[in-house]
Amino acid sequence: MPSSIAGLPEEPGIHPMSAPMEEVEQPRGVAPLAATTGSMIYIWYWGRWSLGPASVCLGARRPLAIYIATPGYYTLYEYYYYPGSSWPYRVVPLNLGYRTSGWYMLWFIADTLGWHALVIRSSSGSWYNSNILWVYVTSCGPVPPPRPCACSVSLWIPQTWYPAGTNVIVQYTLNGQARVLRFSVTGPWTYITKTKVPASPGTYSHTFVIGRGTYTVTVEATCNDGCVARDTRTITGT
Repeated sequence: MPSSIAGLPEEPGIHPMSAPMEEVEQPRGVAPLAATTGSMIYIWYWGRWSLGPASVCLGARRPLAIYIATPGYYTLYEYYYYPGSSWPYRVVPLNLGYRTSGWYMLWFIADTLGWHALVIRSSSGSWYNSNILWVYVTSCGPVPPPRPCACSVSLWIPQTWYPAGTNVIVQYTLNGQARVLRFSVTGPWTYITKTKVPASPGTYSHTFVIGRGTYTVTVEATCNDGCVARDTRTITGT
């Protein structure tokens, strides 16, 4: 373990690395890769260094290897997601202080079920940030499910039934950045669509006159990571 990393403050989920529990789990003196072009973060997974995604049993721990490409001040952020959620409910920073170029070792502690996203950010700007390492903490199992989207959407409609001829106000919310945000209403003799390219986080609204029959209201976002988030509601006019 490099002496420069000793004494880092402990934070939930991320701890300074001590002696490995098992020799086979953390080969001594072995770096994940011989060289890399930027700051990187790896996890020891299935007997090798990996950029993820990885799966870790709840309560277990795995070694992390961090490569700092450019000297500077860095912070390691851990984003927590509930199982099935696409928006973090908690962010835990670990101040790494000033770091020279080279490899540093930490432990990942699987303290909470769900997805965890780890990224190293530099005070010098996003150009020096690392990759995003996705780790899924499960009750136990080696194969992670699909990772959560980088954004999420939700619809709000006051009720599910309206008299025909009523003005229906629909609100839809985007959490996170999206390449494309689409809103649509389909029903008898009705097809309404609105598109924003790109779209910023916020709450939007649309009003339309409902007729007789069943209408489907949908909001769909193509997130910056390519994942598609969607929410749909059905309402009836009589």
